Amino acid sequence: MNTHAPLDVRKLYAVGETLEKHRELAQAAWTYEQAVRMDPQGLPVDLQLIASEPQRFSYRRIMARFLMEHLDAIRQRVPREPVEQTSDPKIFVYWEQGFDDAPPIVRANRERLERLHGADVVELDKERLHQLVDIPIDIRLHAESDRTHFSDIARFALLHRYGGIWLDATCLVTDSVLDRFDVLVRSGFFAFRYHDALTSNWFLAAQPGNYVTGMMYQGLCEYWRRRDITVHYYMAHHMFESMYYLDQRFASIWDATIDLSSHPPHELQKAMQEPYSPERLEALLSHSFVHKLTYKRDAKPGSILEHLASQGERR
Repeated sequence: MNTHAPLDVRKLYAVGETLEKHRELAQAAWTYEQAVRMDPQGLPVDLQLIASEPQRFSYRRIMARFLMEHLDAIRQRVPREPVEQTSDPKIFVYWEQGFDDAPPIVRANRERLERLHGADVVELDKERLHQLVDIPIDIRLHAESDRTHFSDIARFALLHRYGGIWLDATCLVTDSVLDRFDVLVRSGFFAFRYHDALTSNWFLAAQPGNYVTGMMYQGLCEYWRRRDITVHYYMAHHMFESMYYLDQRFASIWDATIDLSSHPPHELQKAMQEPYSPERLEALLSHSFVHKLTYKRDAKPGSILEHLASQGERR
């Protein structure tokens, strides 16, 4: 909420937030739009955010304003020319503490990934990560307090320098992702999308030196250079969205990126606790070549999750 806005405008923002919390999203969007149009500090980007969706509007608006203030500095740190791919792309997969003591579903996913891709998989823990990318120490000290936000920096740093694929350790792959690499990165970058510029970042692909990965890496570094608290759990997603609305070159790359929905890769996660049957699992796996799972749920006996987690233990 804009605390400098007139009282009636602040009330409208508050009503919009209440409607949003109650999932009255159409009404929330209309209310937020009226508030922005009445707000002396309302901006065109605010209306673009609302038009995409009203959810988490207050957090997304904060990120948009941060970027507007620092966008020139971020751009200056990103080289203008792309970097030539000098080696075959690799798949980067990260578990901070190392994979030996990772949860069963993470170990099973890693072993399936290695069976499909062999030496093209680069396993990373925190030590190995810092050998590959030199994230400034002041950024690390702030961001490492939250593993999620630190890994956001790490993935864009790796892809900007080396290119290739970032795959969250909770992802299950059922077919070669490298065979799809050239198609996915025709624009130089790829992410699954919900809609518009709202993306997932658990699977990313890029050519080295791509402008999108450079802007995201430098944008996240700029944030942690100037802030010591998080805006929101999905802070990096909000930054990507606002970059799209505020930077024309960034937008042109995303507009040219192949459009693959992030919904099919989440179908398996939604069904993980269902009773396992080969037919049901095969049907779920057919929805995508990669599936975003989670390690934060205990497997029910006889469930699909229990079956998947046991695959790594049987090797």
